[in-house]
Amino acid sequence: ALGVEYPELSERIFLLSEVVGQVYDIPDPMSNPEIPIEEIAKDIRNLIHKGFARILWLADA
Repeated sequence: ALGVEYPELSERIFLLSEVVGQVYDIPDPMSNPEIPIEEIAKDIRNLIHKGFARILWLADA
């Protein structure tokens, strides 16, 4: 969606999971109520923790 809205920035748009070498969508807790929001939050927190150095590097690139 962001790559379509901002095609000029598509080379700088990444999935959070992609930053740690995986590619998967993080579930939307509103459209996936069967997945506990705490589980989704834990996944996001872990991805940020694992990928923080690369996120900083990509932000400066």
